[in-house]
Amino acid sequence: MSMAMEETRAHLEEQVASARVRVGLEVEWRVPGFAWTADQLTRLYEDRHTFDEEVREALEVLYRYDVPLRRYEEELVQGGLDPLQNYLEFQAALTAFEDAFWKAQVLDFSDSNSGGNPDETLANWWKARRSGARGPLTRTLVTQRSATEVAAHVQQIALGNDLTYEGVKTVPLGGGDDQNPAKALVLALQPRRHVETLIPVNPAIIGMLPYRIVFRPVGKHRIEVIVPSILGQLLWESEYPVEVLKALAWFDVIEEMLLTCVDWLR
Repeated sequence: MSMAMEETRAHLEEQVASARVRVGLEVEWRVPGFAWTADQLTRLYEDRHTFDEEVREALEVLYRYDVPLRRYEEELVQGGLDPLQNYLEFQAALTAFEDAFWKAQVLDFSDSNSGGNPDETLANWWKARRSGARGPLTRTLVTQRSATEVAAHVQQIALGNDLTYEGVKTVPLGGGDDQNPAKALVLALQPRRHVETLIPVNPAIIGMLPYRIVFRPVGKHRIEVIVPSILGQLLWESEYPVEVLKALAWFDVIEEMLLTCVDWLR
């Protein structure tokens, strides 16, 4: 994130902290068995009309910015990633999700508070991104885990970020021998957002979706991860309307997240 985006994230996180204090002081003691869970906060948000204006505003802030993070954390635990036994993996998975979540929220906040003028936010971001790196995103992971395990972790992160699982398959690579042929895994993930916005702008996106993420062994305890990039592999114009830029920004966040979420696997 740029310095301005980091400042916006800090501002939003301060709003969340203040909202938690407000709800803690004025709501928690009123609700028998109150718990700071995603479901509890969602129920309070749905009943927000029963509270005064300040509490309503606090619940709206928590529903937008706090509930998604709590729900994802709860899903990690339910999926078997115990923070007490696997703290580093748990924290890294949560951090990867938080970074992607806040980047998207900061872009939305900046756009909605710029009077409809994206010149200082989305347009500047697009100018820098369009002139940046080209090609797919790649990472070589040094790990004791198998390609299947790495793909499963990426799938878990993806399902919490508006992508659906389309399947996984093994494909042959050149090399190896008859008994141990070289193979790679290909994980297919379909975005659930913004696809229809970008198809009229650049129909070539159809050929790149669903994302086909490759997990390729490249030596002992080394796996190369290749994430296709619609921003880096397709040709784009220099200017677009705000809604198109927001869609492109979302894809940029998703592609970066799909790549960087493997960094915490060892």
